[in-house]
Amino acid sequence: MKKIILNIAFAMGTILLLSQCKKDETNLPVSNLKVSFDSTGGSAVADMAVPAGTPFAAPPAPTKANLTFGAWCTEAQIVEKAEGKPDKIKPGKAFDFKGVIQKNITLYARWDAQVTLNGNGGKWDKEETSKSQFPILDPTVTKEPKVLPVQTGKRVKGWSTKADGSAPYTFGQTLTQNIELFAIWEDSSVTEGDFIFDKLTATITGLSAAGLAKTSLVAPSAIQGFTITNIFLSETATLSSTIVSSSTITSIDLSATEIKTLKAGSFPNKLDKLATLLLPKSLESIEDKVFDGLKVTDLTLKSNKPPKVGTKNGLDVSTLTIRTPAGYLGFYEEDAFWKTAKTKL
Repeated sequence: MKKIILNIAFAMGTILLLSQCKKDETNLPVSNLKVSFDSTGGSAVADMAVPAGTPFAAPPAPTKANLTFGAWCTEAQIVEKAEGKPDKIKPGKAFDFKGVIQKNITLYARWDAQVTLNGNGGKWDKEETSKSQFPILDPTVTKEPKVLPVQTGKRVKGWSTKADGSAPYTFGQTLTQNIELFAIWEDSSVTEGDFIFDKLTATITGLSAAGLAKTSLVAPSAIQGFTITNIFLSETATLSSTIVSSSTITSIDLSATEIKTLKAGSFPNKLDKLATLLLPKSLESIEDKVFDGLKVTDLTLKSNKPPKVGTKNGLDVSTLTIRTPAGYLGFYEEDAFWKTAKTKL
């Protein structure tokens, strides 16, 4: 009996002792871990003492001449081996500062080469499109930007490492340090033959003095290598206010162009003698008010499929003659608007 009582007392004492030990363990001070920062050639960054299992914030970024800090990585670099090929060196994996550590660690700075595009008088809709970074341990060649800055009446001709455009830059070079490139601008509006043309929007925006003096105009398919895709001769367009009410122009041939839509303002009503238009095969639609104030009576349509037409386009179908591609007149006869033309050929 005494033995049983002694065993019970021993067991209770053991339980009490263990519980006390556990209680004391929870009250022990939490030890700090050491985080070291290797700036890999950049400015020094002090070590940090971090409580185990506790997230911590990144220190201020180091600096390095002609390079941009990219990230803190768990390794200085990663070497990828491939049989028969040179080793490929890449930057280590970026450290996640939202996570926690359970041991002392060293983090390594990753350095990037940054390309900064300077609009040099032009602007982007979103300024962040003007900068990009590339790790120098993962060599990247520069590529022409897809999003260009804009400037009224001008277009980007190229890029230069100097603001005055005296040092043109050729894309496709491997980046080894930060670089700033300046946009080189040229006037987007040019005069060639009978037309004034905006290269930025691929739009005929006016007529030259020679063009204004003619009775018939024929537009080429392209001007200075730029395919013509729009026409906008409204008085608000570049230099087109020279079109006067005494204009002698009776015919305009646009059949060689790639215009898809005729919009209000394509032809100002000062072209009051304009009667004949030849339209391209690419034409898909004619919007409202395109022919307001004009007296167009003869339309040659090159498209096999009848263009969609706004109900208030300004054409007088009671005097209109339409000329359609051979064998496709039936398609125009089935269209609600085109079938109402007085004459269909």
